[in-house]
Amino acid sequence: MNPDQKLFELYIQKFHYTFDPEIRLEKILRTNTTLCIVCFAIADHLIKVQASALMDQITVPILKEIILEVATTADRWELELTGKDVH
Repeated sequence: MNPDQKLFELYIQKFHYTFDPEIRLEKILRTNTTLCIVCFAIADHLIKVQASALMDQITVPILKEIILEVATTADRWELELTGKDVH
């Protein structure tokens, strides 16, 4: 990436977690290797689903796809890990 290029980042923070052995954090991080647009980040007791793209390459259709993928992945994993769909 060229230092002059701006990066667009989209974060959707979905749910808090505690270091409960029932929640398999390793499984979440391993899932990152299978995802194309989004990835998981774990920090400050949050599981984040995020995506990024170069600003000069973003179009409205690409932005819509990124937002949909982040939201869908976050909802799917929230339900899988907590048994709840809060939003």
